[in-house]
Amino acid sequence: MEYKDKIYTVRYTKKIILDTRVIVIFATYDEQLAKRYVAKFNRILNNAKDYWKRYKTERYYLDPTTHKHYNRIEAVHDTCEAYYIETPIR
Repeated sequence: MEYKDKIYTVRYTKKIILDTRVIVIFATYDEQLAKRYVAKFNRILNNAKDYWKRYKTERYYLDPTTHKHYNRIEAVHDTCEAYYIETPIR
């Protein structure tokens, strides 16, 4: 195995009321893998946000007891795009 001097951690941020949480998905030596994963994650997230956006405009969305997908809508809209960070290995 060839020696690598950098590692890439793929992450995304989740908004939780007044706080944010960084979630590390995985770490890899392969920068191209990290880029591909971030692009795929963000594409799927944007598609999900577009899909669930139509429910945010409906009146009954505001009441969690009348909408069965309320928690899913909130989870998707509270998720921020993925990114990766390059970290040198000493």
